[in-house]
Amino acid sequence: MRSAKMLRIKSLQKTQSLSRSKVGKYPEGLASIFGPDLSGLTQIALPQATEILETYQPDILWWDTPDQMTEERIQPFLKLVGNYPRLITNNRLAHSKKYGDFSTPEQHISATGSDKNFEVCMTLNDTWGYKTNDTNWKSSLIYLHVFDWPI
Repeated sequence: MRSAKMLRIKSLQKTQSLSRSKVGKYPEGLASIFGPDLSGLTQIALPQATEILETYQPDILWWDTPDQMTEERIQPFLKLVGNYPRLITNNRLAHSKKYGDFSTPEQHISATGSDKNFEVCMTLNDTWGYKTNDTNWKSSLIYLHVFDWPI
């Protein structure tokens, strides 16, 4: 019998393989996958999200949707998530502070704090993936400060 942790790992692997394999094959962007008006989101991404939620029942769902998400485009996804009241989601369904249980600022943490929980999204240098020419490493003091550890 599989553990819940193993199912979540499989869910993550499946999600990554579904999204990365398609985007990697289409360097011209999401329009080539979902159509120029992104109407294919409901035909491709919504069934994938439904399958993940129904099959693996995750506790947390990290959205990472295109910047072109509009109020109209997110409605089917909001309706789906509404069926899982205990599900915790980030704010990247519509790239708005209006949705999600926690925010995801990139490469900074507000000095004044946040009105909701947040995930620290920071790299060790300037890129999200390995690049041999990116040697602009952040100081360890930055991370000690970020995590509020005594220096």
